[in-house]
Amino acid sequence: MKTDFIYRQFAWFYDLTFKHLLKGGHVETGRELEAGRCLRVAELGVGPGHSLPYYPDGTELYGIDVSAEMIEMARKRAGRFPNLKPCLEVMDAMNTSFPDDFFDVVISFSVITVVDRPESLLKEALRICKPGGRIFIIGRMKREGLLDKINQRLTSRLTMLLFGYRTTLDQKVYDSIAGDVKILERRRVNRIGPVSLSDMMILQKNEA
Repeated sequence: MKTDFIYRQFAWFYDLTFKHLLKGGHVETGRELEAGRCLRVAELGVGPGHSLPYYPDGTELYGIDVSAEMIEMARKRAGRFPNLKPCLEVMDAMNTSFPDDFFDVVISFSVITVVDRPESLLKEALRICKPGGRIFIIGRMKREGLLDKINQRLTSRLTMLLFGYRTTLDQKVYDSIAGDVKILERRRVNRIGPVSLSDMMILQKNEA
C-alpha cells in the first residue's frame, strides 16, 4: 500500500513538521467537540498523535493508523495526557473492524488526500458513525481563485516529488455518500499567513 510505505520511510519527518502545519485543524476540531460530554470518537489516520492534546477530557477515543511506526509514536505521546486514555491500534481506515453505527463522531485529518480510494474512506466513516452523528474530514480541496490555484499547484508538485502523492481533491468525491449525509459546513483551516493549507468538511449522518 502506497501510504503505508510512505509513512514507514518518513514517519520521523511527518512527526517533526506536520505537528505545526496541521495544528489549526486540530484546534478547531477540538473546539467543535462538546466539552463535558463523553463522546465516543474514531480518528481514522491518527498518525503520531498530534491531535491528542486537543480532545476534551473524557473523550472515548479510538485512534487507528495503517502504520505501526505512527501508532508507536502516538502511544508514547498519549502518556503525556493522563485524562485521555485512547485506544490506539494498527488498522486500515478504509476497512476497519468497528461495528456499524458505533461512534458519535468520526474524524480524519489530512488522510483523504493521500489514500488510494478516498470514496472508500468516506463510506467507512459513514458506516461506523451513528445516525445523527458528525463526521469531520480535513484535507486539501480544489479551489477557485488565482492565489489558491498557484499555491495548490506548488504544494501538489512538492508532495508528489517528496512522497509520491498529490494534495488536491475534488469535492465531487462527496457525491459517493451524498444521499446519506448533510454537509453542515466547509471551512478553511491550517493557515500560514494569508494561505490556508486545508479544508474542513463537517458532515452529519442522516437519521435512520
